[in-house]
Amino acid sequence: MFAQNAGGKMKIKDRARIYKNKIEVDLFYPTIDIIQAIEIDLIDVRKAYPIRIEYDFDRNGWMIKQTIGQQDGIDVWEEAAFITAQSTNYNGCPECGEILKEKNCNNCQYERE
Repeated sequence: MFAQNAGGKMKIKDRARIYKNKIEVDLFYPTIDIIQAIEIDLIDVRKAYPIRIEYDFDRNGWMIKQTIGQQDGIDVWEEAAFITAQSTNYNGCPECGEILKEKNCNNCQYERE
């Protein structure tokens, strides 16, 4: 597993985990860390350009970019999607994150007003 940083690529075995059928990746304080984005590429019989996921602190959300080609041998990226940090439909407990089906959380006993 690799991540993109200012100096090229580096291994990030401590920041990624394989859990069941997915890979979980953490971005640790990307404003001060050397790792500021996650790049995902598909290796399959289908053709798909890689995507890059970054956090946009100015707009408070996730920016997804896709390559649109190369210029002078360097990938050119363009924003393909933006996802706000918190959904307006969020129905999770503010204490433990469990989905609230009723007024009270069955997991940690939090009571919504």
